[in-house]
Amino acid sequence: MSAVPTTPAQTAAEAVAFPRTLARALVLPLIFVTATAYHFLQSRGHATTTVFNDELLYAKLSQSIAAGHGLSIRGEPFFFPALLAPLVQAPAWLISS
Repeated sequence: MSAVPTTPAQTAAEAVAFPRTLARALVLPLIFVTATAYHFLQSRGHATTTVFNDELLYAKLSQSIAAGHGLSIRGEPFFFPALLAPLVQAPAWLISS
């Protein structure tokens, strides 16, 4: 109870304010959950590989470095500015499988 008298209009405004506040707080999470569910359902229909082109490129460059051919793919010189990953992976290709 409040010492300040309330009018029916104030009571009605307070009754409407809470659902509006709750709705505003739930809009963004609801959009996120809906978008996540939509993308999940859409992805179920696509059969794709789990290996991406950059992974294949890094693997071939590191194999080439380990074989002593430098930066080449299928015998052709290949300029690739990001050398760290192939250089780190190259010693792994020296281990015989």
